[in-house]
Amino acid sequence: MIDKLLDSITNGLCSIIDSLPTVTTFHVPQEVYSGVDSIFSFIGWLMPYDLYFPLLAFIVSLTVFRIFYAIYIHFKTH
Repeated sequence: MIDKLLDSITNGLCSIIDSLPTVTTFHVPQEVYSGVDSIFSFIGWLMPYDLYFPLLAFIVSLTVFRIFYAIYIHFKTH
């Protein structure tokens, strides 16, 4: 009984999906890529990676340390 019900629901959903129209592929114009590239190049000029790398490395290492320390404390107390 349940198998027939599930089969009918599945067949109904498959027929609905099969009745959807086909969609042509979507291509992003080249101007969008050049615009995004110019935005990121401006951000790179405004905030050079070499200046912020030590800060990012410190933040990531501090976060990793806090995660491992929390795990250590959790297993130490239990």
